[in-house]
Amino acid sequence: MGTGTLRISYLALISALFIACGKDESGGSDDDDDTSTVTTNTATSSPSTSSPNTSSPNTTSTTGATTTTGSPGGSGGTGGSDASGGSGGTMNVGGSAGDQGSVGGSAGAPGGSGGGGTVVIEDDCGYEACGGDLADTDWRYSRLCVEEEALLAPFQTFCDSIGVVSAGGEVSGTISFTDDSFTQDVTFSVNGEFDVPEACIVGNCAVVGLGLAAAGLTDASCVDGSNGGCLCSGTMLGESTASGDYSSDGDNVELDGEQSSYCVSGDSLKYTGEIQGVEFVYETLSQ
Repeated sequence: MGTGTLRISYLALISALFIACGKDESGGSDDDDDTSTVTTNTATSSPSTSSPNTSSPNTTSTTGATTTTGSPGGSGGTGGSDASGGSGGTMNVGGSAGDQGSVGGSAGAPGGSGGGGTVVIEDDCGYEACGGDLADTDWRYSRLCVEEEALLAPFQTFCDSIGVVSAGGEVSGTISFTDDSFTQDVTFSVNGEFDVPEACIVGNCAVVGLGLAAAGLTDASCVDGSNGGCLCSGTMLGESTASGDYSSDGDNVELDGEQSSYCVSGDSLKYTGEIQGVEFVYETLSQ
């Protein structure tokens, strides 16, 4: 056996003796009843007991690893009544910068004008007259109905075949009755588009607009339309301020010498009338 081989054997023997001695000093092998206790160095810090952020919606939350969410925004504004606009919504802010609460609702939509109503154009505005008691009553105009033929009557001297493309408007005012007198204050406006056929055109559409303006259409303007005609637009304005005596007989009422049929039914009054040569059916509601 060579010298190298003897040296390796000698070292192996020393290692075996060293391992055997180590086992004896530590209390025996794995088969012994006594077991060694291994202690780990583990941190046992208790969980955080800090209370949650209970600040009110209008305060700023504390900054830290976790950001907080702001409180919800306020509610939206409410719409206005007949006479005034609505109020604005509220705004709540919460959380830290970057976590700002949502903004409250926007202001409510404006309310309608006091005593306002609409103007409608129909083929037939007829109603059933029924008479009724007018003494000591107050009414506000809620609707005017005008028949298309009546609406076009002022312009038919200019063009007897003019037609309505679209129209609508607004009315406001009141009418009141005592035992034997009345007071009326009413204004209206109707915005419309009108078709003027080629047969009515003299010159060009600009000249047609001048003709309609002369017939009572405010802000009249015309552009080239289909089939060689003109498409015109403008506004009809009307008002009536009147007072005087009235008398009723069956289904008819005479207002300062003007005869018309009428009907009082519950909280509404309908009657026929005329403003600047245009006949309307007035519809009113009790105030």
